[in-house]
Amino acid sequence: MYGMSVQQAIFNYSGSLIQGMQKYTKINSSNSSFSETLSKIDSAKSSGKKRIQPEESTVDKYISKHKDRKADVDKMVSAGENVIKQYLGENYNPDDLTLEEYKSLINDVISKIPYDSSQLNDVEYINITEEGYKQMKSDPKYEAWVLGYFKIDRAVHFPFGAQGHYHAEHFGASIEEHHGEGYPLEYADSKDDESWWEKRQKRHDMLMELMEKYYEKRHMEREAATKKNAERMIASDAFSLFGAKGVDNVFSETSYLGGEISAAAEFFMMMFTGTGNGAAQ
Repeated sequence: MYGMSVQQAIFNYSGSLIQGMQKYTKINSSNSSFSETLSKIDSAKSSGKKRIQPEESTVDKYISKHKDRKADVDKMVSAGENVIKQYLGENYNPDDLTLEEYKSLINDVISKIPYDSSQLNDVEYINITEEGYKQMKSDPKYEAWVLGYFKIDRAVHFPFGAQGHYHAEHFGASIEEHHGEGYPLEYADSKDDESWWEKRQKRHDMLMELMEKYYEKRHMEREAATKKNAERMIASDAFSLFGAKGVDNVFSETSYLGGEISAAAEFFMMMFTGTGNGAAQ
């Protein structure tokens, strides 16, 4: 995990390494010279070789399970692809980099993604697991999703964000493994940190449970709506078969639909059953 303030990130943007990145620099230095690492990274940016693609991206697997979230996921992937073009170029290919070299490259890109002015006092801690880096390196779409997440998240304007916040972002080898936490800086000096985190985790778990119930409820509502539409189609067919007189018997004052028909449908019934002010003459 490494942490950075926005001021540090801006400092890094001018070409200097932030503190959190130095551990990766040291790792690389033990294997080869830093200049050699930079040379390999530069080569990756201008490779021009077609990047190796996985059989199926973990992003596509996620979308297949959560079709209702496709638009949001696609938005992040698109934002991430723009980040890659901006900082790494269109000929970027990390296939020949070691994992440690890839970490240095991708962490540097993340540090350069700008923040909205309302987040200038924020401190951000980022944890990408070893498996997470491996997945990003081998899965261009997931790499784009992670970078797009930072691009969109850092662009959010918080009207009352001047006091600053801590952000903790965790990324694993799939979208499902991502989770983020945030709290105002004023909590930083609290002596009850452990208790606060426990409460935060409970709130997070409760939110996940509520979201699950929400999606389940929405699924049931969609099924109910589908069933109701089918009933209306049957009712419409019955009208065609039995005519106006038969419809009176079949619907019995719209009780067949439980009285739950739209204004347009009710007007249609009035016109053809001979009831109400809009009845056909």
